[in-house]
Amino acid sequence: MSGGTFSVSRGLWDHAAFKREKFTEREAWIWMLGEASWKGRVTRAGDLVVPLERGQLVLSSRFAAKCWGWTDSKVRRFIERLQKLEMVSAKTDAGVTVITICNYDDYQGGGAASDAGPTQDRRRTDANENKDEIQREEGEEDTDVSLTASAVGEPVHANELSQAVSRYNSAAAKAGWPQVQKLSPSRARSLRSRLKDCGGAKGWEVALRKAFDSDFCRGRTAQPWTGFGFDWLIKSANFTKLMEGNYDNRTGNSGHQSARPGGSRSSLYHAAAAVAARRSSRT
Repeated sequence: MSGGTFSVSRGLWDHAAFKREKFTEREAWIWMLGEASWKGRVTRAGDLVVPLERGQLVLSSRFAAKCWGWTDSKVRRFIERLQKLEMVSAKTDAGVTVITICNYDDYQGGGAASDAGPTQDRRRTDANENKDEIQREEGEEDTDVSLTASAVGEPVHANELSQAVSRYNSAAAKAGWPQVQKLSPSRARSLRSRLKDCGGAKGWEVALRKAFDSDFCRGRTAQPWTGFGFDWLIKSANFTKLMEGNYDNRTGNSGHQSARPGGSRSSLYHAAAAVAARRSSRT
C-alpha cells in the first residue's frame, strides 16, 4: 500500500520489544521526522540557546551516529544526500547545525492541526536534543543530560514515565549505569512517586544531573562503588539524599558523606524547583 501518512510513536526507539541495532536509512529518516519540532520553540544546544521553527531539529553527526549506530562520516554523507534530494536543508552557525525538514507538513497528516494533543508532546524531543548538540573537542566528555520541563504539580501521566525512563537510559549509556529494559508495575509506582516528589520532569532532570556529576554515583572514587542504577535511584530514601546533596563532590573528600539530618519531601521539592527555576531563567 502506498501513499498517505501514518503515526509512529516516538517511544518506538526505546521500546523493550526491540533490541538496539543499527538503523537503516529509512529508520534514520523516521527518527529525524520524530525529532523535528512540531511548533516553534527555543532549545538548548550545549551552552547555546537555539530558536527552532516548526519542522526543525538541532543535530550533530556525533550524536546521530551514537543513536543510529553509524559512523560520523556515514551520517554526514546521509545528510548531504538528503540535501541534494531537497528533503532537508542544513545551516551551521557557531558549531550548531539546524536541520529543516522540507515539506514537513506533508509528513504530519496534512497540516499543523494534526500535531495538536498529547500524542505530539515534544518533551522527549527536547531531551534528545539537549544530549549532544554541539561537537565537542575530541576526548572531551559530554555531560549534558538535560530533560525538558513539565509543570510543577502536574499529574504524572504514563507518557511522562516513559520519557523519564528514556532519559535515564540516555544518561546511563554515557555514565555506564545499567539500563532499564522493563518498567514493571512496582517500578512504575516508585518512579511516579519520585516524579511527584520533585515536581515532574524538571526535578528528574536535576536528579539525573546530580547523579551524572557525582564521582560516587559514577564509581570514580578511590574505592569505587558500583551500586548505582535505576532501582537505587527511585527508592525514596536514596532519591532524597541525592537531591539534598549527600552525593555531591566535595573538595578533599573522595567518597560520599552520610545523609544530612532533617531531610523531607518538602525540602526535596523546593530544592528541585529552585534549580529548575534558575535553569529556566537562563533559557
